Amino acid sequence: MEVELLYNKFPFAQFHGLLVPERREREPQYLSHLYHLYIWNLTEELGGCLPGVGFGYNSYGAFASVNHLHFQMFVREQPLPLETEQWGHNGGEVPYPVDCLRFGSAPEAWAYLNELHREGISYNLIYRPGCLYCLPRRKQGSYEYAPWTTGYAWYEMAGGVTTTNRADYDNLDAAVIVAELAKLQI
Repeated sequence: MEVELLYNKFPFAQFHGLLVPERREREPQYLSHLYHLYIWNLTEELGGCLPGVGFGYNSYGAFASVNHLHFQMFVREQPLPLETEQWGHNGGEVPYPVDCLRFGSAPEAWAYLNELHREGISYNLIYRPGCLYCLPRRKQGSYEYAPWTTGYAWYEMAGGVTTTNRADYDNLDAAVIVAELAKLQI
């Protein structure tokens, strides 16, 4: 399989790049079983030598920026907010603001993703070595998002917040962010 790792001109995560498999084939932003296994195994392999590596994925209708198959690679020293112990999907007692499922095996994750495909449900994914976080969500365009955000993709669904100006950032608090996430709940 031929893959290209492209520099992201507008990074919002550390070491943010775009991994594009078979770019010349112009694959649509649709996760097949083959690409799911590829990215799962790649994340495992890189995790052994590149601590903090992960890949984000936005399905079609989940704020994929372009309809061309790509994964967003990142390296973080700190876990994403969605990865902290407090959340129910990680064994904690606090429910995450939107449904989040954590899978520890590629086949188990694929069975669920395949069902989402059959039902036409959009989702965001975060691949980390040994696990996959899946966030099924409402399709973009089916709800009105707040003016302080440009929309919720994998990074925002994982608890990262991006704004375009300081005033919007200064006016954010946990309640505002949770309310925005609630709009995405199926």
